[in-house]
Amino acid sequence: MRSWRWILILCLVLLAGGVAQAKPKNASAGTTGEQKEESDFMKFFFRIGHWVDNYCIKDVDTAYITLPEHPWRVAFTNSEVGIHSTFEVSGANGDIGRVQLSSVTTPSIDLGFNIGLRTLGFGYSWDALHSYAHKMNLSLGGQAWGVEFMRQTSMNIRSTLSLPDVPELKDVRLDLGKDEVWMTNTNVTAWYVFNARHYSHNAAIKQAYIQRRTAGSLLLNLSYLNTDISFGHDTTLNIPAVLDGVRKVVTHQVAVGVGYGINYTPNNGKVLIHASAAAQAVFYSINYISYEAPDSLRGFAYPSYAIKPTTPIHFTGTMRAAVSWEINKWVHLSGGLKVDNIRFRAKTDNGTAYMQNWNWQANLAVGVRLGVGRDRVNRALGLETKPVVAELPASPEQTADGKKRFVLPTWVTDYFFSPAQ
Repeated sequence: MRSWRWILILCLVLLAGGVAQAKPKNASAGTTGEQKEESDFMKFFFRIGHWVDNYCIKDVDTAYITLPEHPWRVAFTNSEVGIHSTFEVSGANGDIGRVQLSSVTTPSIDLGFNIGLRTLGFGYSWDALHSYAHKMNLSLGGQAWGVEFMRQTSMNIRSTLSLPDVPELKDVRLDLGKDEVWMTNTNVTAWYVFNARHYSHNAAIKQAYIQRRTAGSLLLNLSYLNTDISFGHDTTLNIPAVLDGVRKVVTHQVAVGVGYGINYTPNNGKVLIHASAAAQAVFYSINYISYEAPDSLRGFAYPSYAIKPTTPIHFTGTMRAAVSWEINKWVHLSGGLKVDNIRFRAKTDNGTAYMQNWNWQANLAVGVRLGVGRDRVNRALGLETKPVVAELPASPEQTADGKKRFVLPTWVTDYFFSPAQ
């Protein structure tokens, strides 16, 4: 698959264009040292950017939340994806009882990039060593809401088979290698922040805002979760044969959840630490199991049957943690971790089927902010060049009861970039 090369070329072109835009115009001829007036063409794009910035910061308390100076963000990422999946069938193999298939991803080195313009972002990563996996994500939103799309394909999965109901084999796990299970996860999540005036979800997960004061908020999530697991048949022990002919398992689930997120910053937004979690109720779930086709149909399709869960509603959850460091107004570092859970239990014609899939993603990113700064836009449009950020009052060195407050020395705090400066 070579499409990622074209995406990388596009990334570099945007990077070069952002650097070109970020450069100020040369001083006009003569000794005045004044800048040339911007062209009408540039002012047109400045007005669009100014409108976007106003929309992003509308109804926001700028003492808590502000926008970075430069609108574009290009980040190079190093990520790791982990999957722990359990699929179990019972009652379909006579006296064998339950048959459990456990699948775990093997280590891989995923390299990629993210390109963002304010709250609009696109990212792609792939396994640079073996092409075992690749992941694509797209996000869009404002300060109070957001939509995220993620699609991840993994082939670096090692599987083991066990028969826990057979006494002489209950402690035996048969290694099936790492080429017999393929898994694709798709996740579309829409979220809403109740305390959008003071808390920014995008500041933590996309670095599209800067959280200047510690704040938290209740979160409302609506998610579509899809998992596609395919089992191979080239091993010494044919997986579909042992699983009563199961060739593929596909799940489609819709869930609504309520959670809480908090952004903690000890130093006016220079460093941000984020944590959030949400409990989700799966109120719609339909799952398909495909079986080995008879010889007469092989090569055309696999017979597929829809199965519904044993309970109309079941619960799952998602968790997220992140940290970011604004080194200066151009460069920042960030890291994040996200954990999702998909599961279901259903009745089949011959017994029951159960699946649980834990999916976690960890990433590190080095980001560069590019594009025309707000000060240049304001000057070109004849707007007041006052900072968007509301200044925070200085912290008193003594508390109300007269005790001395602990304050870090300036040679420590000034080492980190402060967006207010």
